[in-house]
Amino acid sequence: MIAIILIGSAIFLIYSGIKSNHEITLSKSVPISSYYTNIYYITLFNINKTILFDNRTTIIANSMFYILTKNFTVTAIINSTANSINGTYTVNESIKTDYWSKSLGSSEGVLKKEMTIFIPNFNYYEKLINITDKQLQIQTGGYTIILNISFNGIMSYPYGNIPVNANNSILIYIGYPNITVNVVNDPKISGNFYKQVYVNLESGYNYAYFYFGGFLLLLGIAAVFIRLPSIYDVIRRQSVRGPSPPSSNMLIEINNLEDFLRVVKQYGKVPIAFDNGFYIIDNDVVYVYYNKKSN
Repeated sequence: MIAIILIGSAIFLIYSGIKSNHEITLSKSVPISSYYTNIYYITLFNINKTILFDNRTTIIANSMFYILTKNFTVTAIINSTANSINGTYTVNESIKTDYWSKSLGSSEGVLKKEMTIFIPNFNYYEKLINITDKQLQIQTGGYTIILNISFNGIMSYPYGNIPVNANNSILIYIGYPNITVNVVNDPKISGNFYKQVYVNLESGYNYAYFYFGGFLLLLGIAAVFIRLPSIYDVIRRQSVRGPSPPSSNMLIEINNLEDFLRVVKQYGKVPIAFDNGFYIIDNDVVYVYYNKKSN
């Protein structure tokens, strides 16, 4: 009976394991296009003619001799894969020396392919420094113009719009011997457009069903071939050989082996085996089981 239950349970678990592999539908994001925008800067110096630069009057560079520089412009250039970019930019300008700093105001403009975002006002800077030096009784050498720039807009693509929110800074040192323009990180905006697709996949087998089912199957097979000793064998092994039950004692007949084994354990007696069965004696009472009455 136990073997049947074990094997039946094993078959059910293995069947459940087979059924555990079923088709499922998953949502997946798939890239369909990309977007990219990079804003970089070019500094164009207007200089006096010199043999050093083959008498050219304009030079694109990040640094130039102060003595040669008439003026310069900083231009922001947008390199983008967008169909169009709309928005504005803001430049907050300040000046900083070794002793003091001051905000110089802000300016705004419209986003486009090329934007002249800064032209220095040397006369204003020098006048401001001279006045401040007199008031503070100090001597200022070189100074730094700090440009904090923010870009805000929308990039338009066939698959949707992407916001542009970028910030960076430009540090311009003006003094002897050089004017140096240092851009602190060029803004970059990049990524992908995605669409949702649905993919049919198999969930895979739940192998726990197979493992446990196989274990129960092995137990069931073992139960078929490995037989536990019967109650008769248990009593026979515990018994000693002796004569038939004495007829002079009170005799109580027990009809099945289970009850006889229970009585044996209850009184703690060693069964006595005789030709027709087993018996025990307790206080002149004989408890006997006859083989002819066993099933």
